[in-house]
Amino acid sequence: MRESKEYCGPGLPHPTNRPDYPTEVLDVTSPPSLDGITSEILDAMSERNHDIGYSDYEGDEYEDNYYCYDENGWYVELAYRLCGTWCIETGDYWTPPSTDLTDVWGEIVGLDVSYNDDDTGESYEFSEEELNDLRSRIYETIIDSISVL
Repeated sequence: MRESKEYCGPGLPHPTNRPDYPTEVLDVTSPPSLDGITSEILDAMSERNHDIGYSDYEGDEYEDNYYCYDENGWYVELAYRLCGTWCIETGDYWTPPSTDLTDVWGEIVGLDVSYNDDDTGESYEFSEEELNDLRSRIYETIIDSISVL
């Protein structure tokens, strides 16, 4: 086995001992994390006015909702459906009509998240596991943000 000082041949210095050998650490950019956009999405979902369908003995009527975010290299597209049980009081001469939501449920129909780095031109996609975690957090935020009786 050769010793490292003989790496380039007898009498030649090892490349790392040369003064012109680059010694700086290369900046290898790691792929972005969904943590960079999660709080932005959750804040938008908690402040959003969601369209909610209704449920009765004939079945559930879902209302479709859509959200898109396209800033700072992030692209998020979210489609979800919501349905709820409403208590509808028609009112009478003295009492005005009222409509109160008593329960709400739904589903995330589609979630697409990607990141494009403008500096390098690279595009990043995220794993199903990461998207499933984000999907469940978004759903919880949506349901928690809706006021029910």
